[in-house]
Amino acid sequence: MGLITWSYYKTWAELPDDGLKTVIEPIIEAASAAIVRYCRRSFTAVTVTGETYDGDGTAVLWLRQTPVLAVSAVRIEGETVDAGAYVWKSNGRLVLLDTVHNIRLVWSGVFPTGTQNVAVDYSAGYAAVPADIQLACAELAAYWYNRGRQTGIAAKSTKAGSQQYTAEEDMPFIVRMKLNPYFRVGPGVV
Repeated sequence: MGLITWSYYKTWAELPDDGLKTVIEPIIEAASAAIVRYCRRSFTAVTVTGETYDGDGTAVLWLRQTPVLAVSAVRIEGETVDAGAYVWKSNGRLVLLDTVHNIRLVWSGVFPTGTQNVAVDYSAGYAAVPADIQLACAELAAYWYNRGRQTGIAAKSTKAGSQQYTAEEDMPFIVRMKLNPYFRVGPGVV
């Protein structure tokens, strides 16, 4: 699914009718995919279940998907941590508090060292695609469409559009500047 709809593009580009819809929709899809690849993140809300991490003996864990909307469960070595024993921030920071939270196990405020011994269930992403991402998608689709018109290679179908318009290197500077604040870096980036 694209980051913008045909209706958004049509309004943004001030097009009078749907005459170009079948040509531009595949370009919108390709531009959306290129933006997701460039930023290394999804712009839709996702539910993450059982994402595992290595405990490193510290109190802080950085979740892979951001912004974090909610943390529903944290498990250490298979034991569920009480919700009051940790706090999280939208930037992905999960902090284990220095508290006794389980009758059988006591972690003194750290994720114990181990391989894949911490699992987290959470939701992350955006409730709606941010406005500047939508604008960047419209600008990139228009740029690719106009470039194709100039060289006589406008996309005719989704397959052709996906093949023709995929290179992140072919993004105008102004589009990349809109995307850069959303570029995901850090531990666990896929």
